[in-house]
Formats: sequence, C-alpha cells, structure tokens
Amino acid sequence: MLPRLAKAVGTTPDALCTVEHETLAHLRIFTGRSRAAMATELDMAEETYRQLETTGQRGRLARSLYSEDRWITWQEWAPPKFGVAADRLAAAEQHTQEQHRAEREQRWQRLRRADPDRAAHIEELGRAGRALRGQ
Repeated sequence: MLPRLAKAVGTTPDALCTVEHETLAHLRIFTGRSRAAMATELDMAEETYRQLETTGQRGRLARSLYSEDRWITWQEWAPPKFGVAADRLAAAEQHTQEQHRAEREQRWQRLRRADPDRAAHIEELGRAGRALRGQ
C-alpha cells in the first residue's frame, strides 16, 4: 500500500516515512514487497530471508551470486533488488544487526530478572559449549 500511496501523491515511499535508522525491513517495505516476495526476488528461501531481515546476517547463501561466468558480490547484485545504492543497503544491514543485538540483550535482561536460576543454567551451558569448542 505504501508504494501506491507514494505514487498517488507523487513521491517515493521512503519520503513518506521518517525513520532514524533504516533497517532491511524498511527497505523491503519501501519496495512494496512482502517477505515472501522479497525472498523470491532475492532467489532465496523465505526462512533464509527472514533470518537476514531479522538479524542482518546474510549467511553463506546471500553472499555472492554466479552469473555470466563470474561471481557477483552481494554488494553488486542485491542493492538493485531493494531499489537502493550499495552504501544505503550496507547501512541498513548494520542498523538491522545493531537492532537485533539490542533486542537480544533486552530479552536476556528480562530473563535474568524473571528467572535468575534458568538464566544461570543457560550461562553455564554456554560456558560448557565454548569449552568443548576450545574457545
């Protein structure tokens, strides 16, 4: 609906919205696509795209694309799919990552307050896992 409204008033979708830090979700919404449609546009599974949009982490499936006898980096092929320049996409990825870290920390703090025993148990499991991996 946002792209249609922007077209009706003669502007762009992002001009109708004021956000302090654009995330990948904002860029997708500005294109007028659903998550499923954006996943299709990027030629990836919907769950893979959901993870990208939620965490800002591309994973190995969204790093490069083989086309015309060469590998094309994400920074080359993805920005046009979002309708933005590479630097704007990179900034949106960074803001998405920052938002994800902040939300994860907030959830962790709520768990610590609500159930300190469970939080301590989870921390112990994390330490044990890191020790097994040699970290």
